[in-house]
Amino acid sequence: MAYNPLSQELQRKTIAITRLAALNSTLRPFPKSFRFASPKSSDNMSTTTATSAATTEQGGKPIEFYTASTPNGRKISVFLEELKAAYGLQYNARRITLSKNEQKEEWFIKINPNGRIPAIVDNSNDGFKVFESAAILLYLASRYDKERKFSFEPGSLDESEALQWIFFSHGGIGPMQGQASHFISSAPEKM
Repeated sequence: MAYNPLSQELQRKTIAITRLAALNSTLRPFPKSFRFASPKSSDNMSTTTATSAATTEQGGKPIEFYTASTPNGRKISVFLEELKAAYGLQYNARRITLSKNEQKEEWFIKINPNGRIPAIVDNSNDGFKVFESAAILLYLASRYDKERKFSFEPGSLDESEALQWIFFSHGGIGPMQGQASHFISSAPEKM
């Protein structure tokens, strides 16, 4: 199939990929329908994981999403909401309190050894853990976007182009924006 930049299918998917790859605005709020689950105790992660897995087996929500109000967390929340609207995917969002270093606690390090958000646990896939925003986006697309409403055929040129933009956003824009935000608003010494 010849590459046609004006095709409606490509335009639709370009919009979807743009949502995935370029959601780095620190001004973008969580989607209106997004709700954090009630706070959980971080004292015993094994109990939380067992409860989540048991709930999933009984028709509960398969994805546990650990996040905070950051650009990387927002990217995943937007995509989860898109998957929820398109396919009915259910998930629990768990707020991680960065100011209390909750992401560095032992229970969270078991989910993400880097001690950073976002991260997910897919209880419908034997509790599989995924961290780093680009990896989570790609995992969710490959596992839950069965009709390819938000992704491209594996191995296609369109997929390659989309991956380039996702990794540019993840490795270029995101880190620079994070550093700028830190030095503008959080650094103890003004630069």
